[in-house]
Amino acid sequence: MRQFSNYVALDLETTGLNPFTDDIIEVALVKVREGKITEQFSSFVFTPLQISQHVSYLTGITAKDLEGAPDFISLLPKLQELIGDNPILGHNIFFDWSFLM
Repeated sequence: MRQFSNYVALDLETTGLNPFTDDIIEVALVKVREGKITEQFSSFVFTPLQISQHVSYLTGITAKDLEGAPDFISLLPKLQELIGDNPILGHNIFFDWSFLM
């Protein structure tokens, strides 16, 4: 198994499982350099989609939490800056990656 000392850990919360019909509602990144956390970022993400009771139960996020939150497009420059050309690691990263794409 390959080990990384420089990477970005990523986690997303979404309104559902389909990247074509569902939206990101929270994004969190942790930048690691030489095995040490150097930067952290997290934000709720506005969506016009309804947050189901099931999603609220799983994530703890409600529609009220998203009021006044930035939309994903406005967060994109910050995310691109943090990720850069670093490897991205995360739990079930293919799911999160499908939403980012």
